[in-house]
Amino acid sequence: QRGRARAGGRMSARRLLRALALAACGLCLFFALRAAQRAEALYPPFVRLSNINVWARDEHAAEGHAAAIACDIRRLVAATAPVPLPAGDAGAPPSLAEGGDPRVAPVVLGPNPCVIARAKDRYRFHVVIKSPLGYHISDTISHALQRAGAQKGVSVSVDIDAYDLM
Repeated sequence: QRGRARAGGRMSARRLLRALALAACGLCLFFALRAAQRAEALYPPFVRLSNINVWARDEHAAEGHAAAIACDIRRLVAATAPVPLPAGDAGAPPSLAEGGDPRVAPVVLGPNPCVIARAKDRYRFHVVIKSPLGYHISDTISHALQRAGAQKGVSVSVDIDAYDLM
């Protein structure tokens, strides 16, 4: 058969190279499309994404603790912003809906229930932070967690440069 080597159905070098080139071209188009979508949605690699998960048996305790952490992060971001931020509700930095731009200063989203809001008798909430690439958000989060302190029965985990938000 044309295009086949004599060695029993194996691809010739030319055909293999053509197949690899087509696959690479498809990957380039795929990544170009995905990059454009991620840039428009302000997702990595165009901004940093951090996720703070809070869970507890008591729904109100988990939500309240997450809200305290989010409020303190918003306050710290407003106090350390490189440029004055327009104020949102109650003087807080603006959210994405209010025109906040995470390429300029961190934007705190939430607290919101996690996608799986209740697992193993625990209520789960998360706070998502989109921040500029060079911003050291871990320092801000660490300070907010220290101020919030530990609360009996409430657990907290932090994922800087989060891979997923589940």
